Amino acid sequence: MRIIKKYSNRRLYDTEASRYVNLDDLAALVREGHELQVVDAATQEDLTRAVLVQVLLETQGGVDLFPVRLLHRVIRFGADPTWGRMVNPQLRAGMELLATQIEQLEQAFAWSRPRPAP
Repeated sequence: MRIIKKYSNRRLYDTEASRYVNLDDLAALVREGHELQVVDAATQEDLTRAVLVQVLLETQGGVDLFPVRLLHRVIRFGADPTWGRMVNPQLRAGMELLATQIEQLEQAFAWSRPRPAP
């Protein structure tokens, strides 16, 4: 697991390479097969999910993945605890299903993920 520290000035530091990195660098590391964990340098809070979403949105054209209608609804009703309890698990389950289907495609077509160099 490659540890990336995020500092309060929003800079990202790759502890293995001993250098500052940007979102493009993180995308390249993931494409090379590295597993990343991003932690807040001060609190040690795990920021991996938030930073990977940022990588997806800003460097991979991921913003097109989300229909505008869906975004409006999630934002509009997301503050409602009842709605959140009902819909958020459905959104998560849908994303988990997509992840499983992608893994099955990788296996069926023998697509191999790159492995990081030792």
